[in-house]
Amino acid sequence: MQLPPAAPAYSEGSLLRARGDYKVYITKGEFKRHIVSADIFKFYGHLGFASVIEVTPEELAQYKLSAWVRADGDPRVWEINGDGTKHWINIPGEQFAPSGRDWAGVYIINARERDWYRRGADVMR
Repeated sequence: MQLPPAAPAYSEGSLLRARGDYKVYITKGEFKRHIVSADIFKFYGHLGFASVIEVTPEELAQYKLSAWVRADGDPRVWEINGDGTKHWINIPGEQFAPSGRDWAGVYIINARERDWYRRGADVMR
């Protein structure tokens, strides 16, 4: 019998990087979000490379990947791509979960970060 994976061991807001990889992620519950540029650290006084925790690839894999953000005070949810683009998820709220997305994986960011990303095409489904 195979045991289920252990729950993630790092607190919300932890910055993690898998050993041997350059990508840094921030945690939120069972989710991780890729920090696509070091520029993002400039928008938050508490974030920086000095806070990055190196973990095993297996530990990082326990987290589900999320690319969804919402700026504080803005109801629009955006999908962030690795190329620094944001894409408004332009669907009714009741279609969010049935589309395979999870509201628990939406990160609240500040407007400076939201506005840093270049706008791409809307996501319509």
